[in-house]
Amino acid sequence: MLKEALDSILGVRADGDLSKKIKEKISNIEEVQGVYDLNLHNYGPLKIVGSLHIQVRSNMTAEEIHILTREIEYMVFNEFGIILTIGIYAANNEGEVGKIKQYIESVVKDYKEILEIHGFYVDNKNSNVFFDLIIDFATQDKEKIRDEVISKIKEKYPKYNYNVILDSDITD
Repeated sequence: MLKEALDSILGVRADGDLSKKIKEKISNIEEVQGVYDLNLHNYGPLKIVGSLHIQVRSNMTAEEIHILTREIEYMVFNEFGIILTIGIYAANNEGEVGKIKQYIESVVKDYKEILEIHGFYVDNKNSNVFFDLIIDFATQDKEKIRDEVISKIKEKYPKYNYNVILDSDITD
């Protein structure tokens, strides 16, 4: 009884099948290039809230993004009863930027602990490269791996600053 009371206050991890269904449904939308960082919190029989990131074309307008995210929020609420907040990753993978991304992907392949990268974006104006590293939850020294990856990338592309967020594999 106490566990149920605490779960409703603190939240519990949502069902893995539910998270897979939500990701799949959103991934099937034409404008969505990827679905990442899904977090669902179950606060009782009728109260699940969540957040996620979607990747979209970098040239979408604010209005197009607004319409897309509202459509997704309503779809998820109507189908699953979940109140969802959506963050945006803008995809810029063409030309030299695409080569940088390919190189980063080749570097991370050497690390079995790294499950994925996402949120990749190069801001050439300010010489910044952004991405998230999803490292297996059981890995002990995530910061060391991140620092090694950044060091290897800097050898080839030294003009950039690397803003790498360590992310965990929280949902299925």
